[in-house]
Amino acid sequence: MKLTFFLILSLNVLSVKCQNSELNELINQIYKDILLEKDNYFVQDKSIEYSIGDFELQNYQKRDLKNADPNFPIDLITHPPTELNQTDWKNLQLPKTEFKTEMELSNPIFLDKHKVYYAFSTPIFSKNKEYCIITVSTNYNSGSEYRNYVLKKTSRKWKEIFNFISKQTKKTIYH
Repeated sequence: MKLTFFLILSLNVLSVKCQNSELNELINQIYKDILLEKDNYFVQDKSIEYSIGDFELQNYQKRDLKNADPNFPIDLITHPPTELNQTDWKNLQLPKTEFKTEMELSNPIFLDKHKVYYAFSTPIFSKNKEYCIITVSTNYNSGSEYRNYVLKKTSRKWKEIFNFISKQTKKTIYH
């Protein structure tokens, strides 16, 4: 009985380590290829949630995505999972990253001093783990942009094959 419990516990730990390793690899590739090169990054500590409509593509966008990669499983966008666990990014080993809570990041003094911070959604992987969709929110003191990135894993690296904006907000002086 103790041996069975130990084996189950060991498999769960290995599974979490593999998932963290995969997420580390993905986010580090995003840092390298997508985000603006910086000395350090401010990142929201928990993943942002998807909302209804985040993955709505126009017909021309579907065509462009299929042209970029004819093998992309379009249902990854048209039928995303309804339940996703929130990712705690602090559990990853991300270089040059300082994690902040949503409350700390919404402080106007923080934005005036640091100018930009990022927030990531929990990535959605295809069944074969060859494709991934992730939303990157780039937040400035003047507004924010939520951009969805479609990535493909080739030669052990994630490569962007398509991206599209899901929403933009502009902050005004009016409440």
